[in-house]
Order: sequence, then C-alpha cells, then structure tokens
Amino acid sequence: MFHVGHVNLLRNAKGLCEKLVVGVSNEDCVVHKGKLPVICLEDRMAVVQACRWVDGVVVQDELDKYKAWEWLHYDVLVSGDDWKGVTRWKGYERALREDGVDVVYFPYTKGVSSSIIRNSLKENGKEKA
Repeated sequence: MFHVGHVNLLRNAKGLCEKLVVGVSNEDCVVHKGKLPVICLEDRMAVVQACRWVDGVVVQDELDKYKAWEWLHYDVLVSGDDWKGVTRWKGYERALREDGVDVVYFPYTKGVSSSIIRNSLKENGKEKA
C-alpha cells in the first residue's frame, strides 16, 4: 500500500544518491511477509516509477538484501527504521558493510503506515456489513 510515508522515504533516499533504484516486492515476497497484494506487481511498479525521485524500478523477488546486492551492486541500502535492530537486518548490515555498503534507516512518517491503513479498511468494511 503506497502512501505518504513511502513518498517521504523515497524523497529522503534520493537525497543520498545520484541514482535511486527501488525494489518492488513480487507476490511471493509480499505473501511471505504475511500480506496479500491487492494491486498487481506491474501496477505497483508503475506507481513507484511515477515518483519523481525514482530513477528505476526492479522486481524484488528475494527478501535477502545481500543477495539483492550481489545482483545490483548498490552503494546504499535504505529502509524504514522499523527494521533497525531486527536480527536479520543486523546480519545484512554486517555483510554489506564488508562490501562498503551503507545501510541507512529513515524514521516512519508519524500517523501513517500500511498497517494503519489496512486496519482502517478492515474496520470500515465491518461497519458496512
């Protein structure tokens, strides 16, 4: 679910680089995160590509950020700070640092998240039923 928090993340990320390439999770990655995609991959990629800060979009078909680096060889990995301190992400940080990659976490935009939007939609759906 693309929202203003994602816009803020992309704007901030572009401030760190000359070329911003964004990975959009394929259906398997989304389902692995415990969510079901509502919008097809091609449309989600088009929405992200339409952002003025985005120079390119790739399919994220691998949750492992180090494997993604082996494919893309990026200099900076940017994510929301909800992943900071998570064991898996600590491992990515160590492995990527050895290859000269910075991992940068940006704070969440207060009051908005995909979970908040999803929960609101569920509540509104129940009220209408």
